[in-house]
Amino acid sequence: MQRPSISPLALDAPPASLRDETDYAQRDFLNLVSAVFLLCIALLITWTVAAVAENEKRQRCFESGRRDCVVIAAPPHGLRVPTY
Repeated sequence: MQRPSISPLALDAPPASLRDETDYAQRDFLNLVSAVFLLCIALLITWTVAAVAENEKRQRCFESGRRDCVVIAAPPHGLRVPTY
């Protein structure tokens, strides 16, 4: 008894119920938006940790009794400041 011949193209084609209906353009866009959002969160966390560390450093300086903990911007000594 001989098997019925099946076309190789028929084996590659998925049945109608298994077709992929995923919108890959929207999926890629949402992945990009998610990556940018997570990057922003990571930058915000990094900035927050650095700010807290700087404040703790300044607080330790004040508690030690020093007066030069905060740098105050002043004009250079050689320049004249106009008086009005």
